[in-house]
Amino acid sequence: DDEFKDVQLTADGGYIAAGSRTMSGVYYAYLVKTDVDGNVAWERTYGAYCYANAVQQTPDGGYVFTGKSTEQDPWGDVNLRKVDSAGLEQWSRYFNLAAYADDSGHSVALTPDGGYIVAGFGGLWSAGQTRMWVIKTDAAGNQMWNTQLGTTPGTYNMAQDVLVASDGNYVVAGHLHNGPEQDPVLIKLDPDGATLWIKNYGGAGDDHFNAVTELDAGGFAVLGSTSAFGAGGSDAYLVFTDNDGNELSSRTFGGAGDEYGTDVVGPSAGQFALAGY
Repeated sequence: DDEFKDVQLTADGGYIAAGSRTMSGVYYAYLVKTDVDGNVAWERTYGAYCYANAVQQTPDGGYVFTGKSTEQDPWGDVNLRKVDSAGLEQWSRYFNLAAYADDSGHSVALTPDGGYIVAGFGGLWSAGQTRMWVIKTDAAGNQMWNTQLGTTPGTYNMAQDVLVASDGNYVVAGHLHNGPEQDPVLIKLDPDGATLWIKNYGGAGDDHFNAVTELDAGGFAVLGSTSAFGAGGSDAYLVFTDNDGNELSSRTFGGAGDEYGTDVVGPSAGQFALAGY
């Protein structure tokens, strides 16, 4: 089975999509570049038993993507891979939280110093735990620092999205265990990875954030899912905050079944596009 996890506009008006492709029972990280009409310009696979979760175009016209790779560790590493404008690999980096750790990168953003910021999780299954994991690299993908949140054994914590805010700090969306529940959280880190604030949202039950975007007037729009509010089951959950992560308003989308918000794009003329299932 083949699937895409992310798509971005490119400087030439086309698109770059990232995901995975399966051939003869082996899955590979998969990039597809198209023109403005969706016609394929090139497609390439990378690694073996690897997948890509997020991609960004780089200033040199190439691309950087993150995901999971078992090339160095059969349990899986966070993978950051750089390719040129034709999709030819230039370098690949692997980040492992610990032995027997099942790690994955979920989001990547370009940083003002020419490097990259990656958000995902590190899975310490020996402790029955996953940690929210944020990794800062230089332009060549070498680690400069990393920050781990949610380190209590027996808890499951995950970063799903990261952006570089207009003030130069990093904003991370995901979820952290809070007592018996998983709470959606928004976290701001400074350029050295120190935590400036953590804000929790949602209500009773397990809620999650999957995507964050910055508002033109300041603050953030964050999208995920909640079982605490809405029409029943799990509903897509959109929260607006101020610059300090304080909730200003929220709303849910969905019916009696289960709905999940996966991405938010905007604002454009004060409007947003939401994606989910």
